[in-house]
Amino acid sequence: MRPAPFRRCTRGIRGIRGITGVAFLTTAALTASACGGSGSITPKKGAARVAPSDNAALCSALVALPQDLEAYAASAPKDERAGLGAIATVRDLMLEGVTVDGEPQTSTQDPPPNVGTVRAALTAPGVRSSLDHLVSATKGCDEASVVAEAAASWARLVAVPNDDDYCDAVRSAIVSDDRPARDVVDSVVTASPAAHRPFWKAIAQAASESFSDVSEADGVVLARDAGGVGLYAEDVCGVPDAFVKLQLFGAFADIGSSLGADEGEGGLDDDPSTSEPAPTHPNGTAPAADPAAATAALPAGSPITFEVATIAVDDDGEEVVSIPLPKGWAPSGVIGYSSKPPDDSDLGFWTEIEVDSGCDGVCEATDWPARLRGPDGAMAAALANDGATERPTADGAGVVVTHADGFGRHAAVFRWNNAASRYFRCTATVDEEADSLFDALVAACESARAGWLEP
Repeated sequence: MRPAPFRRCTRGIRGIRGITGVAFLTTAALTASACGGSGSITPKKGAARVAPSDNAALCSALVALPQDLEAYAASAPKDERAGLGAIATVRDLMLEGVTVDGEPQTSTQDPPPNVGTVRAALTAPGVRSSLDHLVSATKGCDEASVVAEAAASWARLVAVPNDDDYCDAVRSAIVSDDRPARDVVDSVVTASPAAHRPFWKAIAQAASESFSDVSEADGVVLARDAGGVGLYAEDVCGVPDAFVKLQLFGAFADIGSSLGADEGEGGLDDDPSTSEPAPTHPNGTAPAADPAAATAALPAGSPITFEVATIAVDDDGEEVVSIPLPKGWAPSGVIGYSSKPPDDSDLGFWTEIEVDSGCDGVCEATDWPARLRGPDGAMAAALANDGATERPTADGAGVVVTHADGFGRHAAVFRWNNAASRYFRCTATVDEEADSLFDALVAACESARAGWLEP
């Protein structure tokens, strides 16, 4: 059944929040504008949670209005400028005609941007690497990190080469203001390039269900990628208003998936088992990891070699991990730690190893398997990805969750100690260019030793 708001609200909207735009725009205000309301929004001030403090200016700029973002970008470090400029252009397009704090917004650019200039901004030289830097630099900044991640995703989606068969299928799916029928969307899934396929699979699922039945994972994909797919559909395929229509659909689906998630009830045992020995390893240290398994999993003739690194995944240097990492890969990340291949390695934009800790809002000793698999659990979220599978770690002391999507293959390794206040997670991602390294990077994650979990 098609929701009534979808047809009557698709006309006249210049932007939509969803997950793509916690800082691009606000869903409720724009939906009200499209449906005859005031269309005014009040931007959040000081809303971004920042760590460390020297990234406060960047995180604040990413949730600001275009003119403020552009003012920050003018004096920003060189590796941030291209990405910030592209984000400002996107936001400029989305805010045109919207009222903020009683003031109608107009473009800061002359002429104002359109879908073509926005797509050009996202595909300009140096933008993708700059956005990748912003993703790392804003981790932990709540709304700012969402904007950076969405912009990086959009940049990848709009760079897909023209495909006439795919464009024809997209045109059939969104030629009207109605929610597309499932069989129509299935044809788009078949024709879609790999980078766009997760979005259309999520659309196909939503097309056959009410919005409140859309899974949270599908809601995230719809809201994050709707703008990028919409830009491509409108600028490359020539589908009128595709940018607005797909973002509105993604926003409704994201709202519905959140409501659906809130309907369930779940909780933890008030007296969780803590039968495991309490961690006694000194803060700031970790037992040395063994690189043998990661090395053995490398493809024949690979130039990659692993070396054991000791890294901290918290600001205080107390949560320390020993892990085999590819030699020569560059560290990055504000919250947690990530290691990426050099820019000239031809191993792909998304290839990396990420290491962090989490507590899913508990942050005390608990029954971690139950928590991680519960309604708000990180492992449950990983398993919600389309086609996700799980297996025990090689030593049986943790779980590996794997899935594949248009961005490559992913594996999340979870370890815990019920007497510890935080669990360990290591995520290995390979772009298609680095697919042969997947097993080795996963083995590196499995070989990691987290000091705060060690008895």
